Amino acid sequence: MNTPSLKKFEDHVKPGGLLLLNSSLVDLQDVSREEIKLVPVPFNEIASQSGNSKLANMVALGAYVEKTRLIEEASIPDALISSLDERHHHMIPANLEAIRKGRDFIRDLNSAG
Repeated sequence: MNTPSLKKFEDHVKPGGLLLLNSSLVDLQDVSREEIKLVPVPFNEIASQSGNSKLANMVALGAYVEKTRLIEEASIPDALISSLDERHHHMIPANLEAIRKGRDFIRDLNSAG
């Protein structure tokens, strides 16, 4: 989600593959590949505006789910319940809200262009 991670993993994206770029931390010109689908999303900014910058990964998940449609959105709450330790269940509503914000960003992007 930052420039060193981009440099480390950019070559792992297959030609024609999808790269969701954290535009809060990485400049578009840092991407060297032209044969991939690049979608810049300000994960950190969206998470911070939502009140918890630690939820940038959940914003990213929401953007991924909306962009790829590989995961049924309805399955996410149950997945969080089963994968998170019970002491963290109080964070599930905030996680779901961050996921929704990432999804909505992609929806707005798609409707604008």
